Amino acid sequence: MGCCGSNAPIEIVSDDERIIFLKQLEMGLHTSKAVNLVSQFAAKENQGFITIAGLKEVLASLKIDSSFLSFPTNPFNSFYRSIGNSEQIDAKKLKIVCVLLGLGSEEEKVSQLYKIYIADEMNKVESAQLPAMDIAKFELMIRDVFATAIKMIWVAQGDDEETISKSRLRIYETKLVASLWLALGLVKRTTVMAESSISLEDLKTKAKNLPAGLKTLIDPYQIRQFLLKQYRPFDIKNAAQIFESKIKSILDKNEEESEAVVADTAILLNSGQPSEKPIDLNKPFTCDSGHALAWANDVPFHYKEISGTWMIFCNLCGKNFSTGCWHCRDCKYDVCEECGLAKNMTPPKLLCSESKELQWRCDVVSYYLTNYGSTSYSCNECQGIGDDAHWHCRTCLYDLCRKCGTKHGYKYPRLDMTCRKNHRLAIENNIVEIYQTKYGGFPRCDECRAPINSACQHCNECDYDLCDSCSSYYSGPIGPHPGFLCPEEHILHYADSCSYYESIGKPKSFMCNGCKLTKAEECFHCRKCCFDLCNDCADSLALHLSSPYTKKCENDHLLRWNNKSSKNYSGGAYSCNECGEIFSKVGSFNCAECSYDICIRDMNK
Repeated sequence: MGCCGSNAPIEIVSDDERIIFLKQLEMGLHTSKAVNLVSQFAAKENQGFITIAGLKEVLASLKIDSSFLSFPTNPFNSFYRSIGNSEQIDAKKLKIVCVLLGLGSEEEKVSQLYKIYIADEMNKVESAQLPAMDIAKFELMIRDVFATAIKMIWVAQGDDEETISKSRLRIYETKLVASLWLALGLVKRTTVMAESSISLEDLKTKAKNLPAGLKTLIDPYQIRQFLLKQYRPFDIKNAAQIFESKIKSILDKNEEESEAVVADTAILLNSGQPSEKPIDLNKPFTCDSGHALAWANDVPFHYKEISGTWMIFCNLCGKNFSTGCWHCRDCKYDVCEECGLAKNMTPPKLLCSESKELQWRCDVVSYYLTNYGSTSYSCNECQGIGDDAHWHCRTCLYDLCRKCGTKHGYKYPRLDMTCRKNHRLAIENNIVEIYQTKYGGFPRCDECRAPINSACQHCNECDYDLCDSCSSYYSGPIGPHPGFLCPEEHILHYADSCSYYESIGKPKSFMCNGCKLTKAEECFHCRKCCFDLCNDCADSLALHLSSPYTKKCENDHLLRWNNKSSKNYSGGAYSCNECGEIFSKVGSFNCAECSYDICIRDMNK
């Protein structure tokens, strides 16, 4: 946010309160003064919150017009909803907003955030007469409050709260948390650390010695390296220890020496030494909290839902992967299959009669119809007949139905039908009568705008309705991995897109966005974007998403699947570095740092 010299209030000239709020903050809200004033008013009222009246006094003392607080919809509405009281605001959250929206450099803001969080958390621990604080819980607390504050900032800047993606939130939140740990000379809790807590005395010492203006707190190069290269925990810990040892020596010195610390730390991280910590075969197969680890096939979907990423970090070897693993859901602790095998833990996978792993597939019945004239399959375990997506071996033609797979502890990919605010839909038999009584008209589908004249899927809270055609599409099966997305982040459903195109007056076929071939088959489809991925491209994508990344760009960086990489280029298209073809409106296996892309089709070469 740019720095403005004037503290004078601006004249309100628009009823767009979010723009007004942002402009007023830019004109007059100085971070440290605002935080101190919020603290004073909260303490004066002897509460953990500040009243609207108190907030108006704070704004008045900063020469900011507070009339925007009277608007029926203002940036603090999310505060009101979260605490259930429109007359008071949580003081800690308001302090965070003052810090992140206020003037000043990012490193100063991180330092102030750190002091707000640490002081509050240490008070809680001391009041309970505990000698230490749990690092894992502390980090989760930091992430939660960061996410709340950052989301509020974006809403204040004019974003629609409902459209803020989890992945966008996660990137910024992770950057701040990584900066905080690096500044402290710590890393986030991993198994390479001897303990999972830190003494209050140690934390107080680090807090006291943390320089407010040290540029390395949030140096863009350092954090980019820290996040993109996915350093091993042991490397990060050793680099952080050297970083910590040098902080004290530069407290009273000039900026050039602080830059040298960044260089030294980056050199150590890039050296590749020391190596990863050997796996302790005698250690019980549990998370750091002592919970037994269980094999879970749905972990990539779980992390995509809660954090916006499908990548998983192995807490033993430090590598990133995106498949089933040994998992503790309470602690978000994961161990990859290879590390499990090293500790003699064999995963209970679903296997065919030839001991090959079964794959979740949506195209089995279509394959059987094309090759054998069959419109169903028979489960090899219970002999039941089905025509839905299930676990399958294409080599042996071995099939395992959903019920039998679930019985063995496997979860199949599924979605509940929801409205745009994620409320679950339910059948409403009297929808026509309800709309005629309520609105004097007939309902229309909120997705395709087709008229509805019979029972439909309905959200009572939002008056959101789906026609039979859209209900059939959105209840259809989804792919084996959460990376099956169009560039607009919509989940792909396995559907008969050819019949859909015919129903809207188009040819009964599609051009696959992945390989550019025209086909007439069921496929992975996004109805909102008319995006299609044929079965061959889907097989290739599933294979490379569920296997360890091995293909690299010309600078030896691993390529990762990016479903919206084409949007990152001018013109909305990329040129495949393997075949040279131009691809638009489709993802690629991508190195963002080098702008290097390989299309889905050429990943098999």
